[in-house]
Amino acid sequence: MKFGLLIIGCMACLSGSMLAQSDSTELVGVVSFQNSRNVYVKFRSTERISVGDTLYVIDNGLRTPALVVDHKSSISCVCTPLGDRKLQIDDQVVYVPRVTSPPTPDRIVVPPPEPPPLVGTTPKEAGPNPDELQESAPDRSEQIKGRLSVSYYGTMSDREGYDRQRMRYTGSFRGYHLGESRLSLESYVSYRHTLTSPTGQRSTTDALKVYNLAVGYEAGNRSTLWLGRRYNPNVSNIGAIDGLQFETTFDKVVLGGFAGTRPDHFDYGFNPDLIQYGAFVRHDVHLKHGVMRNTLSLVEQRNASAVDRRFAYFQHTSNPGKKLFVFTSFDLELYTLKDGIPSTAFNLSSVYFSLRYRASRKLSVFTSYDARNNVIYYETYRNFVDQLIEEETRQGFRARINYRPAKYLTIGASAGYRFQKDNPNDSRNLRAYLTHSRIPGIKASAMLSAILLQTAYLDGQVFGLRLNRDLIKGKLSGQVEGRLVRYQYINSELTLNQTIAGASLSWRLNRKTSFNVYYEGIFGAQNNRSNVHLRVIQRF
Repeated sequence: MKFGLLIIGCMACLSGSMLAQSDSTELVGVVSFQNSRNVYVKFRSTERISVGDTLYVIDNGLRTPALVVDHKSSISCVCTPLGDRKLQIDDQVVYVPRVTSPPTPDRIVVPPPEPPPLVGTTPKEAGPNPDELQESAPDRSEQIKGRLSVSYYGTMSDREGYDRQRMRYTGSFRGYHLGESRLSLESYVSYRHTLTSPTGQRSTTDALKVYNLAVGYEAGNRSTLWLGRRYNPNVSNIGAIDGLQFETTFDKVVLGGFAGTRPDHFDYGFNPDLIQYGAFVRHDVHLKHGVMRNTLSLVEQRNASAVDRRFAYFQHTSNPGKKLFVFTSFDLELYTLKDGIPSTAFNLSSVYFSLRYRASRKLSVFTSYDARNNVIYYETYRNFVDQLIEEETRQGFRARINYRPAKYLTIGASAGYRFQKDNPNDSRNLRAYLTHSRIPGIKASAMLSAILLQTAYLDGQVFGLRLNRDLIKGKLSGQVEGRLVRYQYINSELTLNQTIAGASLSWRLNRKTSFNVYYEGIFGAQNNRSNVHLRVIQRF
């Protein structure tokens, strides 16, 4: 009852006025919508993407900086274009993760990017768009998009037991106003089949993943209902929701709520014991240069009848100046369990702030700070509470600058400093790159990059060169790349040196069908390894 009153009170006040994981795999997204100010990109998950990160496009085979992330949900990014490049719907965009932790020898290999899902919300839900915030007559014209893909992943190693082959099948569908009705459907399903592996074939539950499967209904011109598994961009920090979701709009205020369960922590299946429910209120204010959006969510998560977590989530996005963009968010824990006795608490468990300034069409600067505590699920992870209570705040500063001194030339650099509270083991990383999109004579694009990494136990350097060229304009493109990797472990004499060489071909058979092949070879003193990736994509 107290929690219900707290929800109502916070919503009334406002209407009156993220567990991270380091991964080196690139993410591939798809442009789903754009307007005069923003480009919307969909990913399978945006967990590793931060506001202010740069997204790249394949320009003649070369990854060229094209977008900067201004806002994000769990599967969608709202971006501002860099330069004059015009993107089209269904264009692919690549996110290259920053180096945040030292890779081990087995983690140095970067596998080919996997196809992203075409899941998420309708364009009007994807991000702050001033034009769409104005009230207008409902448009119920049918919109249908889908994609099927088949991928093969093969690894051949000179170390016994490391060879493996996998198949991956994915299907996604987005159908809004089916038959020009009030009904909509979203889905994204993936199935992995292991041909050969040291661990054998996965179970069906582990191999089949349903990331999104929901039916929507427009209850009038201002309200929507969704039933099934779906990410809600207004409460994206909690991930997928299995159950019922509802929201309604009153001018500049959006009220909503949900009730259902969380996906299982181990196999991402349905788990009726992981109950969750909550409510949110969002307030949009028109500024001179855009929209300021404030969202407050109150959520309770349970394991059967016991409280697992109770918290408030606040998110703010705005562009107070024509070239200035601000994003901030935080979690406030409202529940604690001490000596087996539950009580109310007010503890920050997540804080993030970022600021991006685009000084001109040639120069942009970004900086951010984040601090996250361990989130405590008192019932789901009851056996680990003693470990989690000893909180460590992961704190970090990041800064990045991009500059275009000439038409086809781009220079960029980023620096990061990460440290832990009451822990002397900090880390530093520096990345710099130079790209030229039209090299005279060879009609190719090139990127030269360098990464320097320093932690408490190793010093690392990675130097790379990538060349791209159209072989048949608009149909076939190729890429070759090479990287030199060196890691020196401080507390031992072990040094890891590897040479990585790769090549790929992308063939666009027609407007809706494409074929990609990628090869990567890793050569070093410890072991040699080859990776092959084949993928066929059919859109409809």
